[in-house]
Amino acid sequence: MKYLAVVRLKISDLTLDPDDMQERMRQPHVRELAASIGTIGLIAYPVVEGGSYRVRSGLDRVAAHMVRGDKEIDVRVANGTPEEFEELEIVENLLRRQDDQTELRRRLVELRARRREDDVRQRAELRCEGNETEDGDLIDERPAPGRPRTPKGEARAEVAQELGLSESTLRADESRARAAEREKETPPAPPPPPIRLFEVSPKDRLHTVTDAAAKVQAEIDEAALAVKNALRIVNRLGRADGISRDNFQALASGLQDAGFLLRSSRPASVCPWCKLLPPWPSCDPCGGRGYVGQGFYENAPKTLLEDGKHAVVFRDGREVKASQASDTGAEVEDADLVF
Repeated sequence: MKYLAVVRLKISDLTLDPDDMQERMRQPHVRELAASIGTIGLIAYPVVEGGSYRVRSGLDRVAAHMVRGDKEIDVRVANGTPEEFEELEIVENLLRRQDDQTELRRRLVELRARRREDDVRQRAELRCEGNETEDGDLIDERPAPGRPRTPKGEARAEVAQELGLSESTLRADESRARAAEREKETPPAPPPPPIRLFEVSPKDRLHTVTDAAAKVQAEIDEAALAVKNALRIVNRLGRADGISRDNFQALASGLQDAGFLLRSSRPASVCPWCKLLPPWPSCDPCGGRGYVGQGFYENAPKTLLEDGKHAVVFRDGREVKASQASDTGAEVEDADLVF
């Protein structure tokens, strides 16, 4: 990068993002900087790109002048490549900002590594053409002593030395960045259904039934929490001898029974008896709700818990293959029964 003269420019001539500048002007540290400029002046000049006057370093300082109502500002004009200006921005943010340090360090290593990779390619081309650099110096093709470093390894070592950090810290920055990228690329897993499903159940009915079951689960969970809190208070009263022993035992027993009933009533599965197939919605075990509580599910016959090609439903007091159940209401023949 080549730094040119320090010149005074109109702030309106600088290439700025108006929304970004308005946000910066509201920051407390920028207002403090504006007060400092009024007292001791501007110590470090913002750097702008020659020709476009795009501010490449010192946006907070420009914002501080805008807070003061200044129309002009002293800036240092520079010419350079996009990579050089990017490095300038990263280094300044590392020195002046406390947030995003991990990402800034990672970006600086990546930038320096790309530059080294370009140098390696250019040197390889020069070796093929005659072993001379542009200045006429011979290229030493002998490998450096010790284990050779990759361009990224060299960049990491250089940045670590400049920032007073260990290389392992910079490797950890890179690992966190890779983990974040993998997390972005991996779509979140769909939430598990609130109750057990049977693949033989009609898909168009599952959404309605599972949605209703989830709402009932939330209500029961709220009620169970209230019962648990009430039992804790009753136990406290009993320990403090605040109520008679008989009343304490009756209250505690009643609350424990209520908690058990709530837990056993909590929707646990699509009804194993009908599986949303006929005789649903006139199924007695689920009462047409399409789901059953934990107590019903745990006491269901094992044959009704089978799924897929072995799935059965309970119709007219008998277990019938789910593949033979339909919404037509047709009579079940003896050949369809499962014994």
